[in-house]
Amino acid sequence: MHDLRSFIAELEQSGELVRISRPVKRKSELPALIKQLEQRGLAYIFEAIEGADVPLVGGLLNGPKRLGQAIGKDVSGTYTHRDHAAAFGQAFANPLPHTVVEKAPVKEVILTGADIDLDKLPVPTFFELDSGPFITGAVGISRDPEHGQLNMGFYRSLGFKVCDDEQVLALRD
Repeated sequence: MHDLRSFIAELEQSGELVRISRPVKRKSELPALIKQLEQRGLAYIFEAIEGADVPLVGGLLNGPKRLGQAIGKDVSGTYTHRDHAAAFGQAFANPLPHTVVEKAPVKEVILTGADIDLDKLPVPTFFELDSGPFITGAVGISRDPEHGQLNMGFYRSLGFKVCDDEQVLALRD
C-alpha cells in the first residue's frame, strides 16, 4: 500500500505525472491546463499557483488501473472497476487496525483561528459563471467535540466562500 508521497513518486517515475513549476494564474490558466492533462490521463502537480501557499495535486485516481495501482494491486493486465470493487469489498470485510501517532506529515502545518485563510488554497474556479472555487471529490475530516471521535466523509463537491473576517465552509450539491 502506498502513502501519498510514494504514490506521487511512482507516478512521476513512470511518466504518468506532470510537474508544473512555473507560476500559473488560478482563474485564467489553471482550469484549462487541468482539462488538458486529465484528457491525456495524466496526474499533475502545480507547484506555483498565483495567490496560493500550497501546491495543487490532482488526477491521481483517474481510472480503475490508477485506483488499483494506488492500493498496490497488479494492474499490468486488465484491471476494471469491478476488480476494484472486489478489492474494496475484501478490504472492508478485513479492516486493518489503525495507529494513532503524535507526529505525521499531515500534522506539519496546523492553522487555527485568524490564521486560517481559505483563499490561500489552490482551488480553481472551473467555469466563467461559477459562484467561486469548488473542491470536487473532497474528503472532509471532522472530530466530535464531545467524544473526540474522528469521522471522514467523501463529498461530491465542496465550495467555500470567505465572508468578512469569518471563514465559512458551505457544502453544495
